Amino acid sequence: MTCWICHNLDCAIALIMLVGEWNEGCMTNKPPDDPNLEKTVQEEDEEDRRLAELKTTYHEKLPAVATGENTQAKDIMIGKVIGGHYKIIDVIGDGGMSRVYLALHMLLDRPVAIKYIHHKFVYDLPSVKRFQQEAKAATALKHPNICAVNEFGIDGEGRSFLVMDYVQGTSLSKLLEEKQKLPADRAIDLLIQVSHGLEHAHSKGVIHRDIKPGNIVIVNDGGAESVMLVDFGIAKLIRDDDSGPNLTKTGEIFGTPSYMSPEQCLGKNIDTRSDIYSLGCVLHELITGRPPFTGDGPLEVLMAHVNDEAPLLPITLTQAGLRDVVAQALRKDPSQRYHTVKEFREDLTAIKGGAEPSHLVKPARKALPRTMIIIIVVIALLVIAVSILRH
Repeated sequence: MTCWICHNLDCAIALIMLVGEWNEGCMTNKPPDDPNLEKTVQEEDEEDRRLAELKTTYHEKLPAVATGENTQAKDIMIGKVIGGHYKIIDVIGDGGMSRVYLALHMLLDRPVAIKYIHHKFVYDLPSVKRFQQEAKAATALKHPNICAVNEFGIDGEGRSFLVMDYVQGTSLSKLLEEKQKLPADRAIDLLIQVSHGLEHAHSKGVIHRDIKPGNIVIVNDGGAESVMLVDFGIAKLIRDDDSGPNLTKTGEIFGTPSYMSPEQCLGKNIDTRSDIYSLGCVLHELITGRPPFTGDGPLEVLMAHVNDEAPLLPITLTQAGLRDVVAQALRKDPSQRYHTVKEFREDLTAIKGGAEPSHLVKPARKALPRTMIIIIVVIALLVIAVSILRH
């Protein structure tokens, strides 16, 4: 009897020891000397470090931006991976229809910019169509002076996004905040580069419609200064016929008031000459430190573009040739402006080289109103009648 109890007691003790060893093993996920675990942890730490460095670099190079209703801290997209290999890092900027993020291409280990359509527009068909139109317009443009769009996609929630080159530079609007205005020679150099990119867009049937200092970025690459035209968010595709959806109806106004052409302010159909007018506004601001038209509110600025004559550049700031070039770009009647961006650039290039602009056209005289003509005729007849009566 005693032997049986001892035997069973030994078995119980052995069982307890086995359970204890199994439980201790469960408390450890992997053996401490597992090289695969150490490698995984090191890789994750390295990735976190790269992301932190990229985020820090971004904040050092560019100023903080307003992000609309939601702050960056509350943005649920940060940290997500979309498209299989793009990891969202931070918010770059916010617009009326979309938000732009800084992201990391995890396979190529390089930063990109991703533009995401806002949640509120996901089920708004015209807005989605416009976003897709932007993708179609932008992906067709490949030029050194245009920020490249590399991919268009739709995520699992049905939201459209664009993947663009991440341009590390300073916008002209930021530069103007620091320097107020630029020397005429530098302003000409910058606008010549912008016009190269814009000419390429026009050749592909794309009108930018939002040319402004904030959409022109200066990139310093090894001391050489290059210019990038960004954000074709409200670009218009020129069609040879009326086929396809009309996403931009007559009467709709898009753009930034200080740089909009008169026909754009009135919601009329526009062509490439509207972008030329906007270039004139930008060049005027670069040289004088302020856009040609200002006002107490957007409506007042829009009406000034339509009704008021653009002020000439001060003769103390530049030569007469440049004054005439800007004045022609800012004419109310599109037919009196430069016909192409190439003509505008050629005149700027001529001024830069000390030559006379070759595409300047004298503004057409305004026809007198019919009532004024009648009054003049009546006065002339009265003068003749009085003269006859005296004799």
